[in-house]
Order: sequence, then C-alpha cells, then structure tokens
Amino acid sequence: MTGLAGMRTDAQPSHLPVMLAQALDGLRVLGNGRYLDGTFGRGGHARAVLDRLGPEGRLLVMDKDPEAIATAHALFSADPRVAVYRGSFADLGHWDETAPGLDGVFFDLGVFAVVVGATLLILTALAHQSVRGYRQMADIATTDAAAAPESH
Repeated sequence: MTGLAGMRTDAQPSHLPVMLAQALDGLRVLGNGRYLDGTFGRGGHARAVLDRLGPEGRLLVMDKDPEAIATAHALFSADPRVAVYRGSFADLGHWDETAPGLDGVFFDLGVFAVVVGATLLILTALAHQSVRGYRQMADIATTDAAAAPESH
C-alpha cells in the first residue's frame, strides 16, 4: 500500500509531522504550484506537499543539516519535481531554483525531537558522571578526614 509521495504506508514512519493538516490548509497547494519546505528535517511535510502536486508542480526542499539532506536525496532523487539544497533559509535568495517565484513557503520552526532526545541523552550521561564524581570526592574527603590527626 502506498501513501505519502509513493512511500509504503505499512511501514512505521520515522517522523510524524506536527500540525500537518493545518500546514497543508495554509499552503493551499496547487497541482502546478512551486513550494518550498525551508526546514526539511525528515520530510514529513514535504512528502505531503508532494502528494498534492501534479506533474508540473515543483517542490524545493532545503535544510542546513547534512543528515536531512541525505534523507531528502534518498526519498526524492528519482522525482524530477523535487530540488534539494543544503543551506540556511537565510540564503534563500542565492538559490536559483527560487528565482521564478514560489506559491507557498513552509518553515517548521519548532523543536526537532531527535535533537531534544540527543540533548537529553547527553545531559543524562553528564548528570550520571557528575553524581559518580561527587560520590568519589565525598569518599575521598571522608577517608582523608578519618585519617587526619585531630587537633585541639
């Protein structure tokens, strides 16, 4: 069974886009339109836009993250309607694909769960190291205090 941009729908999606219906309603995707996903991420919104585009439509995707760009190439390299650009949306004017104009632009400026998860993992590891370090310092201080001669 296929769904979003020809992707298999019986597989568990790796990314569920937030507020997808609202984003698509706001974009008002035309079959022959030109749209930009300026924060591609893992492509959930881009796939939904692509599903609504006809053969004359164009989807431009960009992201600064090299992993996101690799995902975009893996998902869309065979689709001539899609152009992929690695960079910040601040550089949008330097991308020739945007010169003909755009019918809609999408930026997901929320927090990406993968980043939050990685950050929490790092903080957890640091916290465990700190607790272990404090315990070791406390053990040394206790040992040193017990071994020190009493002074009066």
